[in-house]
Amino acid sequence: MLDRIAETLRKLSLHPDMGRPRPELYAELRSFPIRPYVLYYRPVEQGIELVRVLNAARDMPAAFEA
Repeated sequence: MLDRIAETLRKLSLHPDMGRPRPELYAELRSFPIRPYVLYYRPVEQGIELVRVLNAARDMPAAFEA
């Protein structure tokens, strides 16, 4: 699973627009599924910044509340 996540992160760093925009959760946040998880990241100048890796069954809005 870690290898799959690492490979997906590498691809996202090259093509950050692949993920779904998630402005309802956080500004500039995007998500990309890698079952059973969802990667949450922000595009940055040199690729992406991984914000969270959560199980897809989680209540996402609650997970992003401060």
